[in-house]
Amino acid sequence: MNKIALIGSVSLEILKRQIEYIQSIFPDMSITLISCKKIENLFNVEYRHVNGNSFSKDIDFDFSEFSTIFVCQNNNVVQNYQNVYEFLIHNGINSFKIIYPDLKIKIFGKNTYFLKKKFLSLLEKINFFLKCYGKNYFCPFCNKTSRKMLPTGVKSEFFKKYNVIGGGYRENALCPHCGSFDRERLLYLFLKENTSIFTDKNSVLHMAPEKRLTEILKQNRQIEYYTCDLYSQDVMYNMDITDLKFEDNKFDIIICNHVLEHIDNDIKAMKELYRVLKKDGKAILQVPLALNIQNTYEDRSVIDEDERENKFGQKDHVRIYGMDYMDRLRSVGFSVFEWKTGPEVRERYSLIDKEFIIWVTK
Repeated sequence: MNKIALIGSVSLEILKRQIEYIQSIFPDMSITLISCKKIENLFNVEYRHVNGNSFSKDIDFDFSEFSTIFVCQNNNVVQNYQNVYEFLIHNGINSFKIIYPDLKIKIFGKNTYFLKKKFLSLLEKINFFLKCYGKNYFCPFCNKTSRKMLPTGVKSEFFKKYNVIGGGYRENALCPHCGSFDRERLLYLFLKENTSIFTDKNSVLHMAPEKRLTEILKQNRQIEYYTCDLYSQDVMYNMDITDLKFEDNKFDIIICNHVLEHIDNDIKAMKELYRVLKKDGKAILQVPLALNIQNTYEDRSVIDEDERENKFGQKDHVRIYGMDYMDRLRSVGFSVFEWKTGPEVRERYSLIDKEFIIWVTK
């Protein structure tokens, strides 16, 4: 068997580089890309789509035809890929190889096992130490410092052209220890300084919840905590944000971070969030915001993913918000406020330059 199975759970740009690298060192072997993303025929290799929104230990897959199995990673935080490893182990694969975009030497031997969530090989530890050890940045989720954060985001001239904050490629974004995002750290700082969400009794709705923030919020047993998403299986409720199945005036705090840019009828979603928010409650409604555009641009006739990327910055965005975003929020009844951090805080926590929190009350 001269076939390679490549498990792809990274960005398309990184995946492309990794495929090219594998082809260069194994020119006589065919590659089959296995992914939850619908990217068929994109890289001129055989493609197998795994049903579901993400890999999980409940998905069955036949690996018998493959002699070598690679797992693509885009950073050195092995625990972030536990779902991929559980998927492999569930299907009888307990030895495989890891490939990174930056260190091509990361080809592990036959008996390298990744059965424990927090296990790092010696080579990974050395590489992690050399790249990230230091005290330049601090993560409030894991309370650890780093010399640098890890990159993430979509590389696109679109975000530069329109000066979009909260989107695009960022060089120092992901905490190398726990994987927290820059946007998530900003959200945490706002909640800590401006709400009692971490200490007092509150009813909280968290749309498309961020992992690290969810872990912390669950530690406060005084809050009534509801997590919602349309598709994810890792939340309490699968709900459409434009049709929430909650009574009026239910929540003290709503967290809706970078969701509305994905929603076809965002005004209807805003009305639903207004309806379920209590009087004097607070809602955080972050979106990618184009500082160079006054009026929000959207075109519902655009359904092709490539065209959406060209017009809105990402394949899964349906609009690009301009500086009138706050007026859209006011149009459904919200009072709108802004919260900004100083340059020292942005530098210390490695936050996105110029990004500020948009929060509303009822």
